[in-house]
Amino acid sequence: MLDEFKNVIELDNNVLNNKYLSDITFSSNDFALNSLLTLLPKAIYIHIIDVDDEFINTLKLIFDNRVFICKDCNICKMYRLEKAKR
Repeated sequence: MLDEFKNVIELDNNVLNNKYLSDITFSSNDFALNSLLTLLPKAIYIHIIDVDDEFINTLKLIFDNRVFICKDCNICKMYRLEKAKR
């Protein structure tokens, strides 16, 4: 996740590996959603290189008109190049 100045928002990834009372491990999507709900941003720009997935559709339902999908900016192009390298 990036802030409005395109700086990386540091999140504690150790939370992803924690087990809770129910012994369920949370996915990275769960962690991202929890972080967004905690931050409550005015706008969420999602840079994708493929089609929308279930998680993006969930974000659209929760955050309604604050979700914007981008497919062709410099950030999107950078992700496409990184994907092509793999």
